[in-house]
Amino acid sequence: MPRSVAFSEIEIPGLPAVQPRRSGKFATACGAASIESKGSSLPVRFTGDLAALDAGDALAFGSCEQGAQLPLARGSNLVAASHGAVFSVDSLLLHGAAPRSAGSQRTSVAGITPAGKVALRGAGWLVLGQSYSPGWRAWCTDRSGSEHELGSPRQIDGFANGWRINGATCLSARFAFGPQRFADIGYWISGLVGLSLLVLLSLGAWRRRGGGGATPGATSVTAKTAVELRTSDGVELIVSPSPGNPKRSARGELGSRAAPWLFGSSALAVVAVGLLYVVNPSISAQGINFDYSIDHTVEHWIALAAMIVLIVGAVVDIVARRRGSSDDG
Repeated sequence: MPRSVAFSEIEIPGLPAVQPRRSGKFATACGAASIESKGSSLPVRFTGDLAALDAGDALAFGSCEQGAQLPLARGSNLVAASHGAVFSVDSLLLHGAAPRSAGSQRTSVAGITPAGKVALRGAGWLVLGQSYSPGWRAWCTDRSGSEHELGSPRQIDGFANGWRINGATCLSARFAFGPQRFADIGYWISGLVGLSLLVLLSLGAWRRRGGGGATPGATSVTAKTAVELRTSDGVELIVSPSPGNPKRSARGELGSRAAPWLFGSSALAVVAVGLLYVVNPSISAQGINFDYSIDHTVEHWIALAAMIVLIVGAVVDIVARRRGSSDDG
């Protein structure tokens, strides 16, 4: 059975040793590898630095002729790189020619005044330079004064909202964000609930201070005095009506004192949030700054703390009132 033998060096007397270059640029012959797809083939050559070649680094390759292309059939194509005798392709990047332009059409630009007046002759686009959303709506008013909705917007320039209009039937325009009405309803509900709570708090404070007046015929427990009776035998009998334990327990008293402080602290924190928003307004680039919430992180934490303090104050107040009622009973 024949055996394989490998030689690393051979010395022949009188034959000078070959000294290959170890630096400089190199380029292989055309066809060192090829790129193929459905019967089409594009020969390539490798170029680079000899030091990179000796180090085993990646080398660049390209078509042999400037501008040479690999024809591709219509539809899907499987592109493969064939290995050469020395080199093989590891990463392949294709550059396709840009498709022929469909041509441009002249469009009219509608100038809109701050009052909403549209200056347009003929057909054109009414564009709202806000981030695109199907919730945006636009209306046009014609010469008769009647207003009609333009429907859902179309995406313009990748981000804006646009509606196709005609200058003859659109003398003025206005925009509105449809889902905003639900937010407005929520604001009104929140305001009414806040006012109702404020009224309830005011009534409670007024009653606790005796603003409601004393009930006719009723006698305060603390105003009752002891009744002293003297018998014929000289025995004194003092009858003192039960005061009903008017003083709360120490814990109840502490809770009743702590609750107003907690409510006051929460109210001050809410006021501080509003002041911080006014003093440190968020930088808005024409209303398209979506990082405004990051600019007010401190205010968000203060609002959260105010809510937690308010909840704690409510719990403390409820517990104190229940303990006071049980002590009075």
